[in-house]
Amino acid sequence: MVTSYAVQRPDKKWSVMLVNRSQDVSYKVNVVFHQPDQSVESGFRGPVEAVVFGKEQYQWHPTPVLPMSHPESMGEPVIHTEEGYAKPDGPVKREVITATPDTLFTIPPASIVVLRGEIAASN
Repeated sequence: MVTSYAVQRPDKKWSVMLVNRSQDVSYKVNVVFHQPDQSVESGFRGPVEAVVFGKEQYQWHPTPVLPMSHPESMGEPVIHTEEGYAKPDGPVKREVITATPDTLFTIPPASIVVLRGEIAASN
């Protein structure tokens, strides 16, 4: 349920975008880098900036669906929760995590998390 995308930045730090498609389950992930030309694994070490955009940072707005034109269904619009749109409700959450290659990062439900930092070989 979690998809990752990694890129090395011009400043030689790495950014990893993690997308949790689960609406209800958070995941703890360990970010491991496999270099094709090296036999060692690497992970984040030192300060890692984490930017989170998840359920706590936006509000879901269901699309109102008008009732059928039968007399018994007149009144307030019916809400159809499967359709709608997300509208930002607050700023992204930012934090700095002191990481080691073994650090587990929490990816909240229905969120996008971007981690940015330096990597070092695992012990």
